[in-house]
Amino acid sequence: MKRNVTYKSLSLCLVLIVLLSSCSSHVRFASNKQASPSSKKNTSNTKSVSKSGSQASFGQLNLPKGNNDNEMGNLIVSEAFSWLGTPYRYGGDSRSGVDCSGLVAQVYGALGISVPRTSRTQYENSERVKTEKLQQGDLIFFSNGAIVNHVGIYIGNGEMIHASSSRGVIKQAVSDEYYTRRFAGVGRVIK
Repeated sequence: MKRNVTYKSLSLCLVLIVLLSSCSSHVRFASNKQASPSSKKNTSNTKSVSKSGSQASFGQLNLPKGNNDNEMGNLIVSEAFSWLGTPYRYGGDSRSGVDCSGLVAQVYGALGISVPRTSRTQYENSERVKTEKLQQGDLIFFSNGAIVNHVGIYIGNGEMIHASSSRGVIKQAVSDEYYTRRFAGVGRVIK
């Protein structure tokens, strides 16, 4: 009997770890503190997550001001805005509930652009972009220290739309301290 309880406890812990390592588990609010750069490596045989060199944290850079003259980016932003208020659901990919990578897949999919389903594979399959070259519709990736586990859609003026596990699909500043410390890079899917 004791062994059965131990296996159940272990199974529950593993499920919780998987859920908590998916999209960001909490929304943090903006702060004036700036994150310092550090290197992070992915221990698997995929692309590494790095904050050094051209991929510095948002708190250290001047982001592009205003909106870009980028027609497809504008369409992506418009579609992303239509998802605001959608509830969060781990693994979800519909308006009844969506997670961060599901939101990206649905927004891009509505415009005929196919992207992978997880934030990690979206990162691996997008073109790296310097933060100074950030455009509307670009993807902003975040890491838990080893792997990319969260993604948002850049909408201009230092803001992104993403699926928060506690508040659903929201608009939020990318300069939020929680996200600047976890910034992994910018990816571009559209050319």
